Order: sequence, then C-alpha cells, then structure tokens
Amino acid sequence: MGTQAVWPPLPIVLAQSLNQTLNLHNIIATLQYNERVCEINLGGITNWELRNILAVTRVPFPALTDLVIGSEEQGDDEMPPVVPEWFLGGSAPRLRFLHLDGIQFPGLPNLLVSATGLVYLGLRNIADSGYISPQVTIACLSTLTRLESLDQQFEEFGTPLFHPHQDTRLGPPPPSIRSVLPALKRFTFEGTSEYLEYLLAWIDAPLLVRLGITFNNPPSDTSQLVQFVSRTPNIMALDKASMEFSGERFRFSLFREIHGPDPFSLTISSSDSNSQLSSLAEICTNSLSSSGFIRAVERVLITQADDPKLDWQDRDDIENRRWQEVLNSFIGAKSLNLSSSELGLRISPALRGLVWDSVTGVLPSLQHLIIENYPPRPVPEVIGEFVAARQLAWEIL
Repeated sequence: MGTQAVWPPLPIVLAQSLNQTLNLHNIIATLQYNERVCEINLGGITNWELRNILAVTRVPFPALTDLVIGSEEQGDDEMPPVVPEWFLGGSAPRLRFLHLDGIQFPGLPNLLVSATGLVYLGLRNIADSGYISPQVTIACLSTLTRLESLDQQFEEFGTPLFHPHQDTRLGPPPPSIRSVLPALKRFTFEGTSEYLEYLLAWIDAPLLVRLGITFNNPPSDTSQLVQFVSRTPNIMALDKASMEFSGERFRFSLFREIHGPDPFSLTISSSDSNSQLSSLAEICTNSLSSSGFIRAVERVLITQADDPKLDWQDRDDIENRRWQEVLNSFIGAKSLNLSSSELGLRISPALRGLVWDSVTGVLPSLQHLIIENYPPRPVPEVIGEFVAARQLAWEIL
C-alpha cells in the first residue's frame, strides 16, 4: 500500500524562522498544495525571494488562517517588497491572523473585504510608497466585525504628513456615521497625529481595553483622540498616571493601581526636552483635563531617565509655568511621586507658585509628596514651604 493511501491530506504549516537559511525550492513546492496550506510565516524575506514565491500564489488558499510576511531591512535606495493584487487569488475567507512587516500590498483593501473573520491585523513599517489612506482604512475596518487587535505603524522617517484637505490619496469619503468595531480590544498606532486624528473621528471601539500611541513628532492636535477615549469606558476610568522623560522620547501612560500592560499610553518621539515638556503641558491643559479624561487619577508619577541627552534649559518662568499647567490638570491627585532629586529641583519653583494659590484651587486633593533617590543634603526650602502650606504627608526616599 502506498504512502498516500495511509496518510490523509493533513493541513500544512509553512514557517520560516529569521535565523534559518531560506530554502526557496521547498517553499515553492509546498505552496503548490494551496488547498491544504493553513499557515504561512515568512520572515526576513528579500525582494528576489518574494517574487519567486509569489509566482505560485495566484490561486486561492481556501484553508489559510494565518499569514505573516516580513521583509529584511532595506537600504536607503531600495524599495520595499511588493505583493501584487492577485495574491491568494484576491480572497482569504478563513484568514484570522494577518501581519505584514515592511511589505507593500496595493490589493490589501480588497483582500480584507473577504477576510471577515480576521481577529488580528498588523501592518508594520509602512513606507510612503505603501501608503493606505485613513479613509480606505476606515472602510476596511467597518467590515472586520470580529477584529480584536489592530497594529498600524508607519516608518519613522517615511510617514506621509497627512492633511485632510490637501491629500489626493484619500480615496472614498468616510461614512456618514462612525464605524463601530464591536470586538476590538487592542489598538496600537505609530505615525503622525494628523493621520490618527482623521481615523479616530470615524470609528468607535466600545470594548477597547488597551490603546498605545506613538507620534513621530509633537502632535498638532489631539482633540479627536480625546473624544475617542471619552467614548471608550474601559480607558476613561483609570486612576494612576505616569510621565516618563528620556533623551529621545516622552511617554504619558494611564493605568490602574493593579494592572498588566498600560491600558493607555501616548509616546512622543522628540530629542528636545523642552519640546517634550511643552507637549505634555499642551495635552494636559487643552485635551485631557478639559475632557475629564484624567479626573479619576489619584496617583501621579513623574520620572526622568538618567540620560545625558535629557537637558532641559535653565529654569525660567516659561518652564515653571508649564510645570504648573501640568500639575494643575490633576485635580483629583492624592499622591505626587517624583523619581529623583533632579526632578524635585526642577519642579520646586513651580511649587513655589502653587504655595500662594488657593488651597482648594490647585491640587486640592493632594495628600502625599514623595521624592525618590534624594541625596543626603537639605531639602529645598520651597518644598518645605509647599508641604507646610498644604499640611501634606511627605517622604524623602
């Protein structure tokens, strides 16, 4: 009895790890069993290799549930690999997991129309040449009613600066009402604030529990982001805030006292420390505070990386005013935790100004002030004045 009579036509999983030498012949031979292939995972692939593999993917793959394609790092003068529109016969009805890294795929919107069971969609390192307009993205998302996780990242230096009234690549107009993503629980985005603002204006995600955002430059506007969060109950009710300054970027996070991954994080890439502080003050004052987004925050942590690139300008009235704007936004804060004596010295002039303000008008709920990693030297007099004026419990760690 032959082998084929013994073994049933089992599903095929095609996985190529990054540290393996690509066996192009075997991969092409395997893909010819298109009706049995259920998973394709190809990482670190070159343009030449992808072109050879795509030659056998014109036909449908009806059993395919997981698809991962990642290109190797490209040189400055190289175009990212391109997947043609006829890939998989233009249809993937059973697809649940789709991750493309550094890959252009002009036919992706059409493929997504057929992938109504998709649970995860990851589009990483999107180059300008692989641009997908926010309106096309909205139209695609509206059909993915089972989508639980969305990861969209544009290349840091290849992100198109999106202007709604100037961009000719917009595609069809957005729907007359917002699209609801009923199953979406995790959404991460990296790109420009202009793109994200347009996208968030037209979607709702009532079950969202984790929102991670990275802007490649200081945001020009975050109004739609704030409105989106105000429509998302799981992210509105967070009671702990963290602000982390480092040499290359600034990160603002909200979470619960007992938590896993941060439910909300906003990272701004900027090596200019003063720009980081300005962005924080702008976001806290004009966006988060006015919306009530941070009203439930009871504990505020401010941390500074031990990084020589982090060099705020000499303390002046502008910096003091920015710190005051940040602190004034947390009207429900009961605890303020500073990670270092440097931060204590930075913020102390701002606290001096708060000493003379109405006790009930600025940080009215504050009960604890904690300064960590303080050197064995006298505490700045102004901090003592602030503590005495507010009758706070405080610690030097």
